[in-house]
Amino acid sequence: MSIGIRLKEKRLKHHLTQEQLAEKIYVSRQTISGWENGKNQPDLENLIMLSELYKTTLDELLKGESVEMTTQQPMVPKPKPAPTRKFAFLLFYWSLLSIVLQIILREEKISFMIFYAIGGFLITAFSLKRTNRLSNLYSQGVNMFDPGIYLCLGFLVLIIVGFILQDAIIQR
Repeated sequence: MSIGIRLKEKRLKHHLTQEQLAEKIYVSRQTISGWENGKNQPDLENLIMLSELYKTTLDELLKGESVEMTTQQPMVPKPKPAPTRKFAFLLFYWSLLSIVLQIILREEKISFMIFYAIGGFLITAFSLKRTNRLSNLYSQGVNMFDPGIYLCLGFLVLIIVGFILQDAIIQR
């Protein structure tokens, strides 16, 4: 018996729809459907959340061996890591510092904007890497809509626009 069939049996045994299960383990309904139809397989993190939700072992989910899982307290799936406050504050203070320096130095060049964009890009990219949200982009389609990814891409676009404007100003 394949893992997809076992996952579907467990889901039906617990009277859950694909949508309800997807909400409980923070993936899309299409991801659950793909697992059950054998198109793809859940990663280790999702298998652990499924085993905790179904109160079963990983062996039973993967191999079909029935072993009763005994726990003192009920296991609840943990949510995927959220953006940390530390990086949000760091990005806020970086922006504030950039604005204050721009006002104080009164630079007429676009190079200051490029400097700000590179710093913002690095802070955002490091935040995404540190919270594992960047690696989840390829494993689950639902994470494509992470605002941090769009913020990182926005800084990248700002860098490109800054270089284009800098060249236009220099050529004047």
